[in-house]
Amino acid sequence: MARLAALGRFLFRHRDVLPVPLAFAVALSSRIRGGGRVSGALLVLAGLAIRLWAVLYIGEQSRSRGDGPAFRTIGGPYAYFRHPLYLANGVLSEGLVLFSGAGKRWLPFVFPVLAFLFYVPIVAWEQGRVYRRGIPIITHRFGVRTALCSERRTYQSVLAFLLVSVVSSFVRNNLRRNRQ
Repeated sequence: MARLAALGRFLFRHRDVLPVPLAFAVALSSRIRGGGRVSGALLVLAGLAIRLWAVLYIGEQSRSRGDGPAFRTIGGPYAYFRHPLYLANGVLSEGLVLFSGAGKRWLPFVFPVLAFLFYVPIVAWEQGRVYRRGIPIITHRFGVRTALCSERRTYQSVLAFLLVSVVSSFVRNNLRRNRQ
């Protein structure tokens, strides 16, 4: 359990950077088509909505790089899910994969497993920090402006992924047509 928590600490501190190579690989190999595009876009919107809802209750703490949470919240989505931000990230990631059409049929099934393997150590580390330190519980809600400002990098990352996916898919389709 100590090794899992140590891995979780590392993953937590680098959680914005570590998925970037995989995201670029997926975006660059995109083949945007019909149904996947629609279902992917719906999942992306759902993931972003869940993230915004969660950040309304956790505030800017969701962007911390420190030694774990300063408080524990039980309001909003935290009343239903223990880790709604990680759930939202999984939904959002799956939506981006489906939207991109990358990996043919296997990647949408592999991606949730990868997300699970990424977040399990982080959760193990966070849980140990919360219970060891006797962190206070809060239930109040932060302002929408605070939540939107906190999520700015998320929106920028999603937009960048979608743009790279669309451009990559467009270039692939045009290259294929020119060969024929």
